[in-house]
Amino acid sequence: IRSPLRYSIIMSSFVYGQLAAWSWAIGLVLPLVPVILISQLNYCGSNVVDHFFCDILPLLRLVCNRTQLNEMLSFFICTFILVGSFTLTMISYAAILITVLGIPSSKGR
Repeated sequence: IRSPLRYSIIMSSFVYGQLAAWSWAIGLVLPLVPVILISQLNYCGSNVVDHFFCDILPLLRLVCNRTQLNEMLSFFICTFILVGSFTLTMISYAAILITVLGIPSSKGR
């Protein structure tokens, strides 16, 4: 949007591949640590999760041990994902707004 004439040069198929690869890698690695930690916990009582999908909180309710570390780690990972996504989106919108406001005439806008 900021450089429409250079878009095809900037966004090559290599860049598309890198963006897709990083998205997949981050999406696979970030949840891996909590999954490994949760799989090491001792479960007691009923092993039935009364939910349509398997979420972390219902699993942690089935654990006999303390789960503060797992809860804090899940909270920080979720916060990192949310704040990171929001920040990247806001930076993108700010760059577009700066470009539009930098156009000299109101007719060009």
